[in-house]
Amino acid sequence: MASDPEIQQGSVALGTASIATWRELVGQHWFIVSALTAGFFFVTFLVYWYLGPQETPYLHHVNQANNFLHGHLDLREEYSRNLNTLEAAYYNDKTYMTHPPMPAILLLPFVAVSGLDTNQALISAVLGGLTAALAFRIFRSMVSIKSAVWLTVMFTFGSTFWYIAAHGSIWYFSHTVGLMFLMLAVYFTITTRNPLAAGLCLGAAFLSRLPMGFSAVFFLLMFSEAPKLAETTATDAVSRGRAWAVAYVRTNFVTLAKFSAGAGSFVFIYLLFNYLRFDDPLEGGHGLSPQVSQEHLQAVYSHGISDLHYIPRHVAVMFEQTPLFSKNGSYVWPSWAGAAVWVTTPALLYAYFPSLRDRRIAIGGAIALMATILFILTRALSRVYWPSLGWDDFRLHDEYFLLPFWGLGLVAILAFTQGRDRVTLATGSLIAAAASVAFFLSRILADEFWSSLGWQDLNGLYLAPFWVMAVLAIVLALRDRDKVAVACWSAILPVGLFLFMFAATGWTQFGYRYATDFYPFLFLLVAKTAGDKMRWDMRALILLGVAVNLWGVLWIYQFDQHRWVSDFLPSATDAWTWVSF
Repeated sequence: MASDPEIQQGSVALGTASIATWRELVGQHWFIVSALTAGFFFVTFLVYWYLGPQETPYLHHVNQANNFLHGHLDLREEYSRNLNTLEAAYYNDKTYMTHPPMPAILLLPFVAVSGLDTNQALISAVLGGLTAALAFRIFRSMVSIKSAVWLTVMFTFGSTFWYIAAHGSIWYFSHTVGLMFLMLAVYFTITTRNPLAAGLCLGAAFLSRLPMGFSAVFFLLMFSEAPKLAETTATDAVSRGRAWAVAYVRTNFVTLAKFSAGAGSFVFIYLLFNYLRFDDPLEGGHGLSPQVSQEHLQAVYSHGISDLHYIPRHVAVMFEQTPLFSKNGSYVWPSWAGAAVWVTTPALLYAYFPSLRDRRIAIGGAIALMATILFILTRALSRVYWPSLGWDDFRLHDEYFLLPFWGLGLVAILAFTQGRDRVTLATGSLIAAAASVAFFLSRILADEFWSSLGWQDLNGLYLAPFWVMAVLAIVLALRDRDKVAVACWSAILPVGLFLFMFAATGWTQFGYRYATDFYPFLFLLVAKTAGDKMRWDMRALILLGVAVNLWGVLWIYQFDQHRWVSDFLPSATDAWTWVSF
């Protein structure tokens, strides 16, 4: 029989071994990644839920799921709540949703248990947590753990996805479900190569948000392999092209067939769903909605549901919209029209730079972008503060389009006198000056040429750096044969164009919610720019984005309801300007 000292020594040895085993476990890569994945899910869910509204009166996906369970494709009052708050389609004396059905399909098991008491906002917050975990796994497959953590924080708390997933209403729930499935499709493409699963997930995203379907090009390119060309004696371009096409099909047929079968099954479901409701597979319901023909909305739908005339509306929101400023009350508050993507997620600007290896061009482009943003902010502030300084003419005549030229010219002179990189600063100054000149010329030519397209509101090209940098990024990606970058831009452009042609711009919203339809591809580009060692400036912009989105979430979801500010600033209760949904 062992003595007490022997037992104590054995216990110590066992405890030491357990600690060593635990440390070894914690130090393993798979454990760290798994712990961070779970951590992002739980933290995101808890933050979204407790700082969100926790309920929504716009629970129409729950209504649709409940009607499905009772055997109806339409919405009936006895199986629905708050039915009169929905923009609906009417056909054969029945009421239908204009939104695709995937969110309602996802809710079926929950509604089967809880009925109309199902909390759509709660499930939205859970899906937000799952999407955050997915984002981390995708980023981790591209960059180091540290960079992946920063990128996930940017995606989860430094973008409008926070506001959207916490919201939970019918429109925002569609965004949340669609983005989750789209991120799943990217996961099965980037992290785990599975074309059938990627196709199914893209189809589910399409059945949540139709514009996401236009991102199919990304997956087709990513799953494509370079064809193995057999030796050929053909000399003409047509014969060589035909040989390449045959080789491409032989190389990629099975993979692309799996992806197409997965995505195509959901397209078929959507067409069948429309036919069963409206006797027309191509009618999704918007064409049958009285909202389009209502007199007070004629200005919104002046050219129907979708038209090129609507592009300037979206450009103005996505690239120019700022918070509202005032000399009274709270001085600044969110605009229901939205906010530019560089306001809510400034680090998304790095999506322009994954292929820019020339330091001078990169710095010059960054300076031009910053100058444009400075100009937009200056214009927004001038409407409030400059009249009091006697600068009314300066504001009203838009002569401040020269601000980028003046400001960067001064920077270039200072850099020259202090021995800085003169070529780099001069390049940025010239780009900004060119943008200013282009803006001036566009004002002269606008009435003559753009009026025929109805683009009078887009009366300046001061946004030129945004377009020039996008073109440059695409050209460089093609030059370098950067498959991921080319695939990302091949998704961003068609999805963006489809969205920009829609009559509505997303009001009411915080940020530009339609951008979530191509968010994954912007973030992939940012991840490529970040690399394994993220620069301090990108981390700073990520933190700035987190602060902006925290401000928006608290201001809209919390302050107006609970008046937290009044506890330490009583005068704010009545004097400040509050906005709530």
